[in-house]
Amino acid sequence: MLDYHYISTKERLFLSTVGIPLKRFHKLAWRFSQRCKSFRFNRPQIRSAGGGRKPERFGSDEELLFYLLFYVRIYPTFDLAQAVFELDRANLCRWLHTYLPVLERTLLYKIALPAKQTNTLAELFKKVPALAEHIVDATEQRMNRPKYNQEPYYSGKKKCHTRKRQIICTGKGKLLGVSSAVPGSVHDKRLEEQTMYLNHAPPGAKRLGDRAYQGESDTYGIWGIRTMVPKKKPKGGELTSAEKEVNRQISSLRVIVEHVIGHLKYSRIFGDKTRYRRDISDPISNVVGGLYNFKHGY
Repeated sequence: MLDYHYISTKERLFLSTVGIPLKRFHKLAWRFSQRCKSFRFNRPQIRSAGGGRKPERFGSDEELLFYLLFYVRIYPTFDLAQAVFELDRANLCRWLHTYLPVLERTLLYKIALPAKQTNTLAELFKKVPALAEHIVDATEQRMNRPKYNQEPYYSGKKKCHTRKRQIICTGKGKLLGVSSAVPGSVHDKRLEEQTMYLNHAPPGAKRLGDRAYQGESDTYGIWGIRTMVPKKKPKGGELTSAEKEVNRQISSLRVIVEHVIGHLKYSRIFGDKTRYRRDISDPISNVVGGLYNFKHGY
């Protein structure tokens, strides 16, 4: 069995196992424990007190959090998780789907723009100062071929079936938001229109993007939002040396979002081919994004 008490004494091993340093884990464990108490108190009682079979459970909320972070970081099959934690695979699946939303609510404060859509106009037009200068990009994650309705999920770029998410970060690498997952055939520009995240940006905001956002400089002219993208080589012509230098400067700044995406995919549940059938893409986006900001102290 994977011994939590042994791993918690080895800082390097602990970091490679769950993806965050030991000191930050203890800080997160306190917040998670408070959320768990509130969740259990408000959970409806199905059976009478003391009734039913006593389930196998983790010894403490810290061990439960360790399991959740281990699953997000390593993304094992439940058969492998059963061999590691010595709990039944159905039990482990139930623990994951029950407490992953609790972990999501614990970390959600770390992300300015959550994956879930806003419910009120007041939330929609709430200005986020961090969006004054930001970088935007999209990333795709492979998935199993759907049994039905396969065409929307087929990505012509990746030549396979994928889900796509939009990533927004500041110039210093702080993650501002991860969008809900959409079928891989959706264009980056269309995904941006669906999320309407620019409505949260203050007037006069500036952003960097790749050529997928070409021609968007006047889309949000009411707010005065400027979009800077690399200049495309004209058909049958060449870029001038000045234009090439500008493209290099834009790319050197825009690479920050690529580094953020690489860090997010350090959690294999975000980067590997998906196996889950339930639609838990939003909790996963929020958990992985919140862990990134939490780990780097943003």
